[in-house]
Amino acid sequence: MVKLSKKDLDQNVKDIKGEDLITVTDFDENNRPIRGPISIRDIVSNAVLASYEDEKALAGKKKMERYMLAQKLNGKDSEIELEAEEVAMVKDLVGKGSSPVAVSAVWALFDPVCVKEEKKDKKK
Repeated sequence: MVKLSKKDLDQNVKDIKGEDLITVTDFDENNRPIRGPISIRDIVSNAVLASYEDEKALAGKKKMERYMLAQKLNGKDSEIELEAEEVAMVKDLVGKGSSPVAVSAVWALFDPVCVKEEKKDKKK
């Protein structure tokens, strides 16, 4: 089980230089993009709710599980507890649909032991 706080999830993702990763966050009244930082919560929610090319036949039950996970991540609770299966789902879906910078930020928060082991393996 992993416990995450709202503060953890609301962290802005940093690029390789340590600066906020910027994305289109909204559109103004003239339909021009508004740019701003993207949070870990944004990346995870988008990944969990996305449809992927290789999942066209994904069962309704799986889609509902993803939706419920997104609700949990975006709820009002100050702390969120995720089961191992939910963490695995997040890692898989973020890994499937996000940039290496986003994957690194999410995995470091959701599974820090895995990230440390990856770094250790690279040094060998």
